[in-house]
Amino acid sequence: MQAYKVWALFVVVGFGLISVGPAVAAEHGGTTVEATKEHGGSSAAPAQPAAPASAPAPAAPQAPRPIVIKFSGEVVQINRQDPGQPVLTVRDRYGVTKEMMVDSASVKVARGTASVPLGDMKPGDQISAEYTYDVTTYKRSVQTITIAEASAPAASTTP
Repeated sequence: MQAYKVWALFVVVGFGLISVGPAVAAEHGGTTVEATKEHGGSSAAPAQPAAPASAPAPAAPQAPRPIVIKFSGEVVQINRQDPGQPVLTVRDRYGVTKEMMVDSASVKVARGTASVPLGDMKPGDQISAEYTYDVTTYKRSVQTITIAEASAPAASTTP
């Protein structure tokens, strides 16, 4: 019987079908599950192997960055109910209307190349705005506004 075990162990290990650890421990009276069953012991659950010490921790998902978008159109409305953060409604040439929050303290407003206060903007002005779009809150926050200078009406050339 002993020769059969050695030959079976040689064949199985030789072909790499199982690891040698439990079989060798069972042969030498070890305490693995196979050994305790073979010697009439209890069938306790095998101990879980420890996780490798060098395993990297899973990376936490990063918060999405806000997207910067440029939008040009005509000022439809400026809702100044909250003076610190008015809401600007702009409609582009295709009829798309967007509402954007304006932080009065941090927004940069320019008319042509000159810096102007936010109060200089009025409905009907043509503007170009850069705003950030926060994908988690679906809010648009204006960063810069450039008000187009009104072009002078063309002089009439009728005699």
